[in-house]
Amino acid sequence: MNVSTESLNDKLFNKDGDYVSSKAQFIDEYIFFYVENDVIHMQDEDLKAYLEKSVM
Repeated sequence: MNVSTESLNDKLFNKDGDYVSSKAQFIDEYIFFYVENDVIHMQDEDLKAYLEKSVM
């Protein structure tokens, strides 16, 4: 499962909600779930638990 930060997600879209480029769309479609910036730094087991709780 590919996970990234909301700050990356914000950079993939312009202010109108459209992708900034075709590469941005490709990246976004590759990522399964976006988390807050501080969450990405959790220990692996904590991040796994966070994702399980958030996705399921």
